[in-house]
Amino acid sequence: MSDSTHPFTLSKEQSKKKLRVGVAIDGSGVSEKALLLGGRLLHPDRRDRIYILHVADPNKPWLPDTLTPDHLEHEYQLKCHDQQLDAVWYKKEKSKGQSTCEALIELTEELQVDILVVGSFGRKGERIDMLGTVSDFSLRAGNSDVCIVKSTSYALQNSVTWLFSTDDSHCAKAAFAALLYQILKPGDKLHVVWVTTEGGDFDNTALQLYKDAMKAAKVEGTCFMSGTKAGEPIADGILTVANKMDVDILVMGIAGYGAAKLGSVSAECCLRARCTTLVIKDPYEVKEKRAIASY
Repeated sequence: MSDSTHPFTLSKEQSKKKLRVGVAIDGSGVSEKALLLGGRLLHPDRRDRIYILHVADPNKPWLPDTLTPDHLEHEYQLKCHDQQLDAVWYKKEKSKGQSTCEALIELTEELQVDILVVGSFGRKGERIDMLGTVSDFSLRAGNSDVCIVKSTSYALQNSVTWLFSTDDSHCAKAAFAALLYQILKPGDKLHVVWVTTEGGDFDNTALQLYKDAMKAAKVEGTCFMSGTKAGEPIADGILTVANKMDVDILVMGIAGYGAAKLGSVSAECCLRARCTTLVIKDPYEVKEKRAIASY
């Protein structure tokens, strides 16, 4: 069966697997939004787990009391209690010569985190022309899927509106299956868009597979094609749709990530999206990289 007509498959074992969600906390203004988002991803009936992750720097004794690990642990334990989250706090101290990013990724790998929720910026503040160091590094170097929360992200309601951007590649199909069968909750709405350059090929047969899968899963939403204007990048077309539909979370699948590489479309969308973005990495690639690292 060709790649363009391969159905979305996820075994019952995979769909019932407990998700491990890690929320990176640094005391910045967006940390609380990240915690709310992390809690929203959990399926209590599946007994998903949530970890609060903090990287401490022993070389910064001048930090105010409100940003010390002990204070942050107490503060976020209270926030988790208010949100009825059974979260576990993990603190990791940076070793000599280690960056905050490296320490965080090391911690997520120790815990085998499935989805890492991070703010788009840290305590140094937000810039519109670049992602924060931690969010950018997590996208490129970590093996967890990455959910990036913005200061402009909406506060999530009981029902969440998702936009999934596909190019019908292998990694896009795997990401769609994970979103549909592992992440979405009853009442959520899902829209699937395939953005292509003006005059590009439209494969309505492929889109029908998405529609059929959503119908079988009893998920409300739409599937549609969208063309870009002449000379307009694909990322611009995706962001235009996301803004027009006023979605809560934009989702993309990626493959071939690495320490110095991230696809230009996904990188631009993560940087410029007003809403929260979720990047789901190729599960086969993640499995292979973690297997190699375990030797």
